[in-house]
Amino acid sequence: MGRGKGIEGELVALTGALEALDQQIEQAAQDVASAARDKTGLSEPAKSRFNTIPQAWTAARQTLVSLVVAVADRNDEAVAPLEDKPQPTRSERLRAAFAQVLSMRWSQRAGPKARSLDEALALADRLYGLLLARRERIVGVRHAVESDLVEMTGHRAQLAENLIAAAEREERETSAVSLQVEDSLQAVQDLAADFNRQVRELNALVNKLTLEAERAIVLSCVLADEGAMPGSSPGLDKVRLAHLRPLIELQENDMLSSIEIERRRGGIDARFRAAFESAGDGAASGEQTISATPEVQHA
Repeated sequence: MGRGKGIEGELVALTGALEALDQQIEQAAQDVASAARDKTGLSEPAKSRFNTIPQAWTAARQTLVSLVVAVADRNDEAVAPLEDKPQPTRSERLRAAFAQVLSMRWSQRAGPKARSLDEALALADRLYGLLLARRERIVGVRHAVESDLVEMTGHRAQLAENLIAAAEREERETSAVSLQVEDSLQAVQDLAADFNRQVRELNALVNKLTLEAERAIVLSCVLADEGAMPGSSPGLDKVRLAHLRPLIELQENDMLSSIEIERRRGGIDARFRAAFESAGDGAASGEQTISATPEVQHA
């Protein structure tokens, strides 16, 4: 993932793609709601529209995965100089690196490190707002579609009667009505299943992004507190980083810990790769440590 204009271009294209997808999803939800309310089957154009949603989400998801990985890459760039001299434990490595930095005259090495963290925080903030809002929206649509599916299934007989009546009025064959009912119910089931998939994948993206945002926040504060970036801002402006405000406030209240973040990191990374590598999102792969430790969610 490139820097600067490259990432901005990705975000602009992604926003456009998600807006187009939202229009498709809204139309699909309206089609299902109308079918449930009127006890009629779905039209062929409606079922065809349903089929475009999974492909559109898959394309957008690939970009989202790449952008979340870009946040992790910038964190890794920032922390790499602190881990040049391996020690028995992580805390010892960090203490040794900070002691070395503080004992030396400051050089230009701080610039790239600070820029990597600023980029990680800025990108994480934009993605965090986008992903949380999207997950809430898709959860709402999923709930509506599932409710309509229950309504349609519970009135299967009336649905068939209405289709037979419509066919007779139009002097059409009625023998295929049962198949039409089942096709309509299956199409709605498939749509609800795809929304469930989207929610699962959004959860994986949010979990990974939250972890990487916490890493960037903690590292920024540690370097600022240790004086490792004299004259530079730690980048934790809660106005500029409005979507990350809850995470920044956790840090301010001493509720974020680098040890706890590292403890959760292996499990989250493993689940992130499992969610997207099998789907062909190559950007999700990486040489990251895998841990069997389960993730811990913040209250």
